[in-house]
Amino acid sequence: GLWICVLSAALTGCASYSSLTLNDRPSLRSSLTALVVDDGDLPLSELGSHRLDFRRPLDMDDIATIAVLHNPDLKAVRATVGVAQAQAFAAGLLPDPQLSFDYGFLVGGPGTTNSIMTGLAQDILPLLTLSTRKAVAEANERSVELDLLWREWQTVSQARLLFVKAISLEQQSRILQRNQELFEQRYRLSSEAMKRGDETLPTVTPDLVALSSAESQSYDLRQLILKNK
Repeated sequence: GLWICVLSAALTGCASYSSLTLNDRPSLRSSLTALVVDDGDLPLSELGSHRLDFRRPLDMDDIATIAVLHNPDLKAVRATVGVAQAQAFAAGLLPDPQLSFDYGFLVGGPGTTNSIMTGLAQDILPLLTLSTRKAVAEANERSVELDLLWREWQTVSQARLLFVKAISLEQQSRILQRNQELFEQRYRLSSEAMKRGDETLPTVTPDLVALSSAESQSYDLRQLILKNK
């Protein structure tokens, strides 16, 4: 009986609990060099074959990789994937049998020895539904993984679209800036000519209207660039 008590105490001591500290601030990085990218975490094969190097200018795939790995919403969804995997593993476990032991000391009466009583109980209902529960848990795990993959693909597509849009807006900005400089030069020359009496107001007015239109387009484009960022 003593050995059984010792063995039971040892088995219960196999499980232990330790609390983990929670972050009290956002897990954001102050610079690109602080970002850690593990190739094993990349969900898409096309990103996995792309090497991320912060020593060179970032391209479209670099931006998509950073977005999919360090997006807070995707990090939360990945946590649900871990929960689903744990549930699928737990669904495949067999139920634990219940072992009972009772030792009765003889304190009186006609008996001549102490009593020992042991019992072993097993719930067979979970055994009958084991395959069903395991199949349901695995299907739920697969569903959560596919949902994560779909969200990651949407994030990659959106990051690439914003990258292409940002490059296009920057190119348009340089063209409009050049046009604005040309219109400014043309208006300045025509204004100076009008002051000398070589040009008239109806001739100078279209140059001013063209300059105003170029400035308006440049301001609108700057707003789009800021909105895209």
